[in-house]
Parts: sequence; C-alpha cells; structure tokens
Amino acid sequence: MTLRPIDFQFLAGFVRDRAGIVLEEGKQYLLEARLAPLIRESGLADIGVLCERLRAPGAVALKARVVEAMTTNETSFFRDSSPFEILKNEVLPDLIDKRAASRKLSIWSAACSSGQEPYSLAIVLRDAFPQLSTWDVQITATDLSEQMVARCKAGVFSDYELSRGMSPVLRDRHFSRQGEAWQAREDLRRLIQARQLNLLQPLPLDFRFDLVLIRNVLIYFDEPTKEAILRRVQNVLAKDGYLMLGTAETPRGDGFTRSASGRTMLYRPAA
Repeated sequence: MTLRPIDFQFLAGFVRDRAGIVLEEGKQYLLEARLAPLIRESGLADIGVLCERLRAPGAVALKARVVEAMTTNETSFFRDSSPFEILKNEVLPDLIDKRAASRKLSIWSAACSSGQEPYSLAIVLRDAFPQLSTWDVQITATDLSEQMVARCKAGVFSDYELSRGMSPVLRDRHFSRQGEAWQAREDLRRLIQARQLNLLQPLPLDFRFDLVLIRNVLIYFDEPTKEAILRRVQNVLAKDGYLMLGTAETPRGDGFTRSASGRTMLYRPAA
C-alpha cells in the first residue's frame, strides 16, 4: 500500500480538521500503519480508495473510524506517578478545604482514552479522602473516540492493562474479576461520567470544574489549536481551581500562572 503525495495531503488535512492532530511531512508511515487494518476490515482495495470514500458526501461511520484509528490511546493507571502524589498531598486537600461549605467537587479528565486516568483519580478520592463519601463529587471523563468512551463507562480492564501502574492490593480492593478481565466496583463507576467530546469544538454549557487534567494530548496539536483549547479550559475552570498538563506541555500567553511542585507543574487561572 503506497501513499501518494496527494492522498497524504488530503488525509493530513482531514485528521487535522476533525481531531486537531498535526501530521507533518515524513509521517506517511504512521498513516499507512494506522489505516491498514481499517482498510482491510472495510474491504477496500487500498488507501487511495479510502480517500475517495472520505472525499465523497456521507460515509459518516467510515470518517469517524478513520479519526479513531489516528488517535493515540496510550495510557496507564497513575501515569507518571508524581502528579497523583501532588494531587493527593496538595491539590485535593486545598480544594476540599475551599469547597467545605458547598460540599461539591468537580473534576474533568480530558482525552481520557479507555479510562485509566479517571479511575486512578477515583481511587485517590476514595482511599485518601473518605470524608468525600457524603459529598457531591463527579469526575467527567471525555474522549474524542466513541469506542474509548464506551470502555470508560464499562470500567473493564484486562490483566495487562491493570498491571500497568495498578498494584495487586489496589486491584483487589477496587476491581472485581469478570471472566478474563476486571471491572471497577460500582462505587468507582458512580463517580465517573464518561461522554464523547471533541476538544476542537466549543465546550458544553454545563462544564464547570475545580480541577482539569488535560495531560499528554496538547503535544499533538499546533500552537493556535493549543491556545484555543486552553482558552476554553480557562473559561470552565474555577478562579481558584487547578489545571494539570503533561510534563512536556506548557500554556502560553497570560491565561494561567505557573507553580512548581517537585517535578510537576501546576497552573492556576490568572487574576
């Protein structure tokens, strides 16, 4: 399967417009590798025929599958570990103190993939802050991929997925064996509301958060797209709230102030 220059330009533009992912010259191999299984499953002759289908009106399901195929879903429980220690020891205690009157806490895990990050957050909340059992606490988990959102809602993970960051003690405390896999217990699943969301589009009107995690996703976008996303995040984040990004990500402009906590950078809305 050979990717013609004209088809690469079309596909790169297609993915950029629909998912914000920037594919620079030299990434032809990535397109070919990610789309090859989809082309086979769809019974198409080659990537050129796929492009013809995508250029035509309709083909909504196929277009959605192409975007999902190009989305990176690399994740693990308690990824990078340090941010979760900061959340447990600094960020969450501060927010809990500030929200004592309302007894409400709202968290957004953006680009959550199959759900490891929101379930890691739920475990921290349950284990480290038992007083929250009587609070109104919600973790909103969003992802572009409908398939990933469905997985997050189900809270079902394989032995391999759980072995990546999850200790056997935590696994046995918070998950139940379901055949060859494990399902998060109901008290964790109740904390998480999973919904499909495209970060390139305006955010829902009901979005208001005390803490936003949008980690390891901005690196795939160009600067104007990053800035637009962060402006929208600023609008839904409480004035005394927190934003946590990936270690290689930094907001530009004057929308946020930065403070270091060990190796983890925290961001607050600028006054």
